[in-house]
Amino acid sequence: MSDQPVRATIATGYKARLGLIGLVCFLFGCWAMYDGFVKYPAEAERFDAVQAWKAENPNWQQDWPAYAPTQGWPANLNDVDDRTFTDILSQYIMAAITLPIGVWFGLSFLTSGRKFLEVDDQTIRASGGRSAGFGDITSIDMTKWKTKGIAKINHSGQGKSPIVLDDWKFTRKPTEHILMTVLQAHDTEAHAALVAEQEAARQAAEEARAAAAAEAEAQGPAGAELGDPERVATEPDPAGGAEAETSEAAGPRVS
Repeated sequence: MSDQPVRATIATGYKARLGLIGLVCFLFGCWAMYDGFVKYPAEAERFDAVQAWKAENPNWQQDWPAYAPTQGWPANLNDVDDRTFTDILSQYIMAAITLPIGVWFGLSFLTSGRKFLEVDDQTIRASGGRSAGFGDITSIDMTKWKTKGIAKINHSGQGKSPIVLDDWKFTRKPTEHILMTVLQAHDTEAHAALVAEQEAARQAAEEARAAAAAEAEAQGPAGAELGDPERVATEPDPAGGAEAETSEAAGPRVS
């Protein structure tokens, strides 16, 4: 273990998603508010005025082209929309749903820079005033680590609430390092098993790359070019591009 603390901060991609979702929901909510409070009521009032004028003018079809512009009505009668109470209410509902979501994600985006995970050779810390010495750790729940990269550290230290490691929300390599450090201190058997599983996965990946390269070489120059490990690791593919290929080549989550 190192005396220098290792810190994981919010991943750039995750933070960008927070900001994008917040912005889209907030703008959609503002749009719905405008439609519900301004646009739709005005269109409903205009529709009623048009209907009243038509009822008073038997020759309204002939008079429409000349009369409509004087009232600010559209030249095409089909553009006069009938906005019902249900139409207006639906805008209120959409605004009531999307605006709070947009605000919540926006605030999460603005405060995400304060969130962190950190470990040294004795203590794990997290934003929100949570910290636990390795002796305070009561259990480590890794049921979601292999599939989702989430591990929950239960403890009796400061803050009481579990410290959650999530390698999608936090920068991946430091998060993995934090897990391995804590796991080695709390459960050496689980740590050894995870390291062995990681090594087996790496060896399997290396063997697969070597087999692919050998097969490509056997097929001649064109095949050898396709089997070049560097090309395999960097050339985009339809399933996920260069990043997905590189991630697969790198092995399992914990490094």
